[in-house]
Amino acid sequence: MKVIAFAFVALFAGALASPYEVKVVDSKNSLLEDIILGLIEAGKDWVVERGLDPLNIVYAEGEYKFPVAGIFSANAFVEGLNMVGLSNVVVNEVSASGSVVTVDVTFPGISASLGKAAAEVNILKRTIAASASGSLAINDLRFVGRVSLGLSGFLVDDLVLDCSLGGIDSDLNINVLGRDISATVNRILGEVIPNAFDEYRAELNRFIASIVLRILDRIF
Repeated sequence: MKVIAFAFVALFAGALASPYEVKVVDSKNSLLEDIILGLIEAGKDWVVERGLDPLNIVYAEGEYKFPVAGIFSANAFVEGLNMVGLSNVVVNEVSASGSVVTVDVTFPGISASLGKAAAEVNILKRTIAASASGSLAINDLRFVGRVSLGLSGFLVDDLVLDCSLGGIDSDLNINVLGRDISATVNRILGEVIPNAFDEYRAELNRFIASIVLRILDRIF
């Protein structure tokens, strides 16, 4: 019964979250599998329709000044920002077996390029200036989730997540206070973060799963 309840809750949530019809992807699947696949497709449509994939910003700027002159002010601009890949989701597996639901999806590549960005912050009599340009790509970001249903008083009894990262390609040019820190930033993004992700992968997955479980407990 809880599997059926979960299916209808997922269907209702999808209807509220997106103006699009939840699509039935494959009639050979179970009702729950079709609903999950439909929610994924609706999410991809939502990203595209909101102009997030591809994202193209020709030029944008902003400025803020504290009401009292001379204490704090900031201004920044972004030029030639392009990002693609947020809606490119590969569904490796969606299955429901008994009380266990498995969802396995991959983002093959999310890439962004920046023509130029700059910011200047003034705090009292000190000025902090920074600029950036270049490109960044996140490769093979994969999420595998297994949800156990109906074994206790909660609709969702357990959630096991396995997130993996194929790598990060960073080719950024960053200057802060007249100092070129590009090499350091690229090394952190391209080496340190992926290595730390792998080293603490189990702990990170458990932490994310615990947060998601708390959210689901409140919802269901």
